[in-house]
Amino acid sequence: MRAFATVAQAGGYRPAAAQLHLTQSALTHAIQALERDLGCRLFYKQGKKSTLTRAGERLREQAAEIFALMARARADAASDESSAPARLRVGCSRTLAQFVLPTVLREFRESFPATRVAVLSCPPLDGPGTLAAGGMDLLLGLQPPERAGFTSRLLFTDRPCLLASRLVTRPAELKAEPWILPLDAAENGLQPRNAESAGEFQLEDLAVIKEMVKLGLGVTVEAPWVAARELAEGSLRALPLRPALPIRRWTATVPTHRPPTLAEGVFIGLCRNVCLALRREPQPDRTTKQRTGRTSGARK
Repeated sequence: MRAFATVAQAGGYRPAAAQLHLTQSALTHAIQALERDLGCRLFYKQGKKSTLTRAGERLREQAAEIFALMARARADAASDESSAPARLRVGCSRTLAQFVLPTVLREFRESFPATRVAVLSCPPLDGPGTLAAGGMDLLLGLQPPERAGFTSRLLFTDRPCLLASRLVTRPAELKAEPWILPLDAAENGLQPRNAESAGEFQLEDLAVIKEMVKLGLGVTVEAPWVAARELAEGSLRALPLRPALPIRRWTATVPTHRPPTLAEGVFIGLCRNVCLALRREPQPDRTTKQRTGRTSGARK
């Protein structure tokens, strides 16, 4: 993140590398690693100059806020060396744990090396109860039902769509495909409204579901950002779901009986940064209207 901010301020890799006392090659690798983590380009190269993309502009705005919080954290830590080791207990949905947390944890450790982070995988229905009972400090996932004692901060929104294999090309074939759904589809807002059952296949592993869909063994329901790599390489395609499922709100939820700690504020800010890339999700293919009306009972 520091490398990104320096390149954005300096306007190019060469002057930024000199400021950071790095080789230009090392700096380039650092920026490329950040772009891979976020899933988007941050700079356009114009000769020797580097110009921020739209995603890069948004990241720079939030990076300034996070750097300020990090500076406060270091100052607080230096003024209270005798305090007990800090901890942060984070409850997280499995989807965000896979796509968001790795980058967030790496960045967070740079500013809070003494803070011990514990991550608890939380199904949507269990998270609010665990948070209320004091079993965690912060809950990341789908917005829980409104409840006294909680404050939810929006990270991003999405809408699930139909994911199908590129091998399935005709509308008649698409309508005959079986559902391949996650075990917790209903809890995560992924249960098709017109499905006659939970699905012919109910699996726990998202990677296995995507592989089965790529092989043409069925279709699934997911947000496009979850399959961004497969959509980009062309092994999967995203189609609108009819009837459409509601828009989902992904939030960071904290108790209201105490103000968020500095560490929690930085952690939430880092989550928002990573989610900038998720908001740039591929759009469903709307080229064939007949494909959007898939129903599980249409097997002719």
